[in-house]
Parts: sequence; C-alpha cells; structure tokens
Amino acid sequence: MAFFNVKKLNEAQQIAIATAYREGRSAISLAHEFGVSDGTILSVLQIQGVPRRSSGPQRRLPTEEQKAEIISRYNAGETAKAIGASLKVDPKTFQKWMIICNLEPRKPQGEQHTNWKGGEHMREGRKHILLKPGDPMYSMVNSISYVLEHRLILARKLGRPLTNKETVHHIDLNPQNNDPANLELRHGQHGAGCCMQCANCGSINIIFTELNKYDSNPQGNL
Repeated sequence: MAFFNVKKLNEAQQIAIATAYREGRSAISLAHEFGVSDGTILSVLQIQGVPRRSSGPQRRLPTEEQKAEIISRYNAGETAKAIGASLKVDPKTFQKWMIICNLEPRKPQGEQHTNWKGGEHMREGRKHILLKPGDPMYSMVNSISYVLEHRLILARKLGRPLTNKETVHHIDLNPQNNDPANLELRHGQHGAGCCMQCANCGSINIIFTELNKYDSNPQGNL
C-alpha cells in the first residue's frame, strides 16, 4: 500500500484518528473532520497498526453513557440534529440511535419548522399573529394559536382581551391599516359610522354584559 502524505497530521492527531476508528468512526467521517483525504486516513491507520474493517456498512452503536446523555438532552428539548452533531454521529446513524433509545422524533414546530415565517401569516388579506400560552391575550387565539393582528393591537391598547362579541372597525376603511389610532371597538357586526363609546368619559374601553329578565326592571314595575 502506498502511503499518502501524513506529515500534515501530528502524532497526537494520528493517535486520535486510530482511537476514533477503533471506536467505530468511519474513515470518511475522520477525513472530513481532519481535513484530509480518505487515503491519508487509511495510511495513518496502517502506520498505527490498526486493522481495517471489512467493506460494507458498519453499525456503530451508542454506549450506555451516550444513551443516557441522548435521552436526557432530548427530553430536555434539545433537537436530535444538535445532539447528533455534538456526538459526531451522522444523521442516518443517529436516527437508529434514537430508536435504540426508544425516543420518537418530535414534529418540528414553531421556529424549527421548515415553513416558519416568524409567527405571522396572511389569510384572506388579513395578518394573523402567533401567540404563546403565557400571553395575556391568549384567550383570543383560534385553534392553532393565531389571532388577527388588528384585534390583538386594539386588545393590547385597551390592556385586556377582546370578547367574542366585540369587533374592531378600521376608521379609514382600509383593513391593512392597523395603526392603533385607526382602530375602534365595536359590538357585534358593525357598520360604517357606528362606534361604541362611553357617554360620560368618551372611553372606547367598554364591556358589554347581558342581563336576564330578573336582573333589570326598565319599566319600574314591582
């Protein structure tokens, strides 16, 4: 066997290569890590007296310590990609390690999803904003945790969530203009020129309460 140029690798690196190969690392992955050719890695192995494994796929298994680490980190929320990279395991092999550890891959959500657009999306010409469960306005979200932007802006301005019966009117009739000054609180299906406002103080922060027939006596009858 002709020896490739191994001079660029010092003795400590050659020993590290031999050790990693004995532990199951492939020559290709070691070549990529040390920035040399596959032939150079094979030359190092011969110099270090490490017998080559037979050709064909070799199954590298995690140690008990690695399994415990993988389970702990994955259950803590770290991604499989990050764990595998830190352990220097290729993605395909790490998928098998996940099975060995009895871990089911999580479906990517939020920022980890390939279609993540910053927590915003447009639907029927209206912008929707994603809210997290701890948000004070979370009661306003739909089934997938999104809320219309103009409703959210007015709710934050008022300092409380809007009820299902409260609607928001765009003063300039432009649904894209969600400036807080352009939004008015309405009750029910609103029409142009109608705005709910306190007759005493002028506040638009109005809460509607339904009364049954026993709660009021508009005629003053006993």
